[in-house]
Amino acid sequence: MKVLESGDGVCITGTRYLGTVKADYEQLVRVFGEPLKGSDKTTCEWNVEIYDEEFDSEHVVALYDWKETDWTTCRSTPDYEWNIGGKDVMDMYALLDVLEAEGVVK
Repeated sequence: MKVLESGDGVCITGTRYLGTVKADYEQLVRVFGEPLKGSDKTTCEWNVEIYDEEFDSEHVVALYDWKETDWTTCRSTPDYEWNIGGKDVMDMYALLDVLEAEGVVK
């Protein structure tokens, strides 16, 4: 798995909630760079495009907090529970593979 792009250039239109992952904010910044400022119901999110070399497929994933009222909560809570959005469950697995390869999750 390889991260092709992370940022506002990745279109997440059509994605939906697929699951969650517990991860540290600083580790996510190390892997994906600084997050985007959230929208209406998020304070922090990453829009990520991942390439799977094994299956020659691309995956678009959103990783975000949900309905946090204080933007510092997700940044200061170790093992914060982040929401994962994608179009297909394989998108979620691609993200989890990247996070595991980078040592963010076990």
